[in-house]
Amino acid sequence: MAAAGSIDSNASKPTWKHQPKLPSLPVPALADTMKRYLRSCEPLYTADELAHTKAVVADFMKSDGPELQAIIEDKAATERNWVRIHNHFWPCGMCTAQQWAVE
Repeated sequence: MAAAGSIDSNASKPTWKHQPKLPSLPVPALADTMKRYLRSCEPLYTADELAHTKAVVADFMKSDGPELQAIIEDKAATERNWVRIHNHFWPCGMCTAQQWAVE
């Protein structure tokens, strides 16, 4: 049984009518995600902040990144909407806090 407010429970509504027929979003490769993240930081950060963020990303790619990527890929294999699974990993608001990358 679908949870209240889920896509499946809204399938009879015109906006969601064809949702079950659409393919799931692919999981982007970790390296691609990190490149996009760094590119999005470039216009916002100072040179020092960007250098620090690049170092943090490099460390993440060697440490927690591959493990977290594997978790997301595993969830994508079993969950129709893997994008929403972030709530299982991080408390609300943590994803929007920038200080972890620019300290």
